[in-house]
Amino acid sequence: TRYGGHAQAAGATLPRERLAPFLRALSDEILAACPPECFEEEIRYDAELPLALADESLAETVERFAPTGFGNPAPAFLIADARAESPRRVGANGAHLQLTLGQPGGVLRAIGFSMGAQADALPETVDAVGALSINEFRGERAPQLEIKAFRPVSGAQRRRAAALADEFQIALLQECRAYLAKDNVYPFAE
Repeated sequence: TRYGGHAQAAGATLPRERLAPFLRALSDEILAACPPECFEEEIRYDAELPLALADESLAETVERFAPTGFGNPAPAFLIADARAESPRRVGANGAHLQLTLGQPGGVLRAIGFSMGAQADALPETVDAVGALSINEFRGERAPQLEIKAFRPVSGAQRRRAAALADEFQIALLQECRAYLAKDNVYPFAE
């Protein structure tokens, strides 16, 4: 009976008895218009981050990109082939997942909001994608990864990740650090 919206949202008002046919028709249209790969979950990230580089200095550098959100998403990092250590539920009703990610040369605290149920069945080794930030708790500051997604790592994935070498990723992170460390001030004359 009524509809509207914009590029990021749509709304409709219809009689309750028309809801099921409407949802079927909408699903049919989406399935017809989109190739199957549209329905495969995909997580994008900006760079692979070896945990040896995931220190407080880098987290502070990343936070300088703030404010982040719609139109300026926080940089997303892939932590590949990491040990998932000490997973536990935290927060109200154990809603969140807290753990430590480990690789040779580094460890990093991590939190997965609304992922608490996965604490009991977390695989030993994971690839995790998330945003790096500084966690401040009881006067202690430490870098932390806010996990957006993770998956178990198989032997084949581990070998492929090792073969990709971190040199390019490390160079990119170092360039980013160097750029943000500069005093990028434009002298504005009145």
